[in-house]
Amino acid sequence: MTGDRVVKAVGMAATEAAMMEKKGEAPAESSDRGKSTEEHGNAGDGVSAMMGRLKLTSQEARPFVLEEDADEFAGCPDWALVGKVLAPNIFHIQTIRSVVRLAWGNPKGLTVHPSGPNLFVAEFASKADMDHVINGSPWMLGKHAILLKVFDPRVNARDVVFDKLLLWLRVMRLPFALMNRERGVPLIGMIGNVERVEVDENGRAWGEYLRARVLVNITEPLMRCVGVYSAKRDETVFYEVMYERMLMYCFSCGVLGHSTLACPTPAKRDEDGRLPWCSERLCVPDKWKEKSLSG
Repeated sequence: MTGDRVVKAVGMAATEAAMMEKKGEAPAESSDRGKSTEEHGNAGDGVSAMMGRLKLTSQEARPFVLEEDADEFAGCPDWALVGKVLAPNIFHIQTIRSVVRLAWGNPKGLTVHPSGPNLFVAEFASKADMDHVINGSPWMLGKHAILLKVFDPRVNARDVVFDKLLLWLRVMRLPFALMNRERGVPLIGMIGNVERVEVDENGRAWGEYLRARVLVNITEPLMRCVGVYSAKRDETVFYEVMYERMLMYCFSCGVLGHSTLACPTPAKRDEDGRLPWCSERLCVPDKWKEKSLSG
């Protein structure tokens, strides 16, 4: 598994050499040291995979042997999150620390450790404080998303895959036949994993939209609509999707994390001068904007 706490042995020969040395025997030179870790069925990414393609010296090939009775997680925090600021520019750790401390209510015992460019580990004094942060997502630094995952001591922060983000969204103007948990959850599930849908005690929703909290894939364009096919009428009707507290994303390609000016695949504007993922189509207006527009 990628990112194991103990660096993986490169090939069976490396492990055998270490065990032989422990017994006082001289390790024999291996003829398969240049083979990749994949060939040994012990695949790894990054350094492990690269080392597997090199001809290692006998000293390099000798792994550290972890005793079976050793505490694998000794010294690791009990409650922690690893985070990443999804931004093209690099923020100083003190900026990140100040922003999250304020946003999260300055919980007692919070410690924020730097772990790389825009990467950090937030350590909490209690599970309740950590869960509060998880449940309050999305968090942001300016308009940049702060991606969070539960800390795994076996994985280095640079090896964590940040490809999901919890967002609140609204599917607009659904017919009442779809404004319920039974049909709404699978419908919104086309956008991402549904963690919560807002319905009453009878599992029904009322109003102009169905609201849900969804784990979306940030490596793909944000979905602007969902389609519902009726076999009885033999037609498909599409319903708009709008996102709350929207973070920085590209109006050209719809992907989070970069601006329209930095998009590698800029899009053409329509006859009204709008880009395909323009904010007017995709974003729920901020409350202060709604107030100023109505007043």
